[in-house]
Amino acid sequence: MPASTVDRSSSRPKHKKQVVPETTVIHAEVVGSERFRPHLQRITLQSDEFAGWITTVPDQFITFIFPRKDRKQPAVERDFTWEKWNLMPVDEQPAASNYTVRFWYPDRNEVVVDMVLHEGSSAGCDWARASEPGDKLAIWGPRVAFDPPADTEWLLLFGDDTALPGIGVILETLPANQRAVVVVEVDSEADQVPFPVDDRIDVQWLYRNGSNPAASKQLVEAVQALAIPEAPGYAWGGGEIRIMNAIGKYLRRTVGFRPTDVCAVGYWHAEAH
Repeated sequence: MPASTVDRSSSRPKHKKQVVPETTVIHAEVVGSERFRPHLQRITLQSDEFAGWITTVPDQFITFIFPRKDRKQPAVERDFTWEKWNLMPVDEQPAASNYTVRFWYPDRNEVVVDMVLHEGSSAGCDWARASEPGDKLAIWGPRVAFDPPADTEWLLLFGDDTALPGIGVILETLPANQRAVVVVEVDSEADQVPFPVDDRIDVQWLYRNGSNPAASKQLVEAVQALAIPEAPGYAWGGGEIRIMNAIGKYLRRTVGFRPTDVCAVGYWHAEAH
């Protein structure tokens, strides 16, 4: 049954947001690139600079700064800042996009990122499709969005293909005293990825079957149809910005979540694809 508006904040202590890590630019090299799923390209990057820069927290995302021409050279130097980017001529500004760290292997200083492939051309898709070992990449970050309060008893995780890496990491690091409800929309069963199998984890897969992901209403409707527990919860999701805004508003205004208990990230905008 859909949730009704309730006061879910009166008994919860004020949430102190986590400290945001310092962001810098490092250089990495592609050491692996494979089509992991029909709409996912799995990229493995290696860099000695990852040590002490990447951590083990869930939903850690980094910004790829794509080379404009020479893929064997990073687009910017390590002293790059977005202030410097603003001072560049428009036709010289490199494109950039955020991606979640799916796996971090400190023993070999490797990071794995799953990049979503969509129809048409974009800096990220074009780079991912053509990526090969030896390509160099400038990466800015890291940053973290997932930040549940200490008293959280259950998680609501939702999103489209772009949320798969974040959901995967969150489920793999799920504390023993928490449970998770997951709603994910992908194009077809072939696009499903393996999530941990656990009695505490309930996963609902939705399929577009070739329809436009930006026009889909089923993710919003599936979240609205959930029976929301009264226990202290935290919601995290990622996907098309208008869909994420709709879910975020529903959770805050109808379900009664505090703003700090909802993180609905607009990973992409339909007009940008």
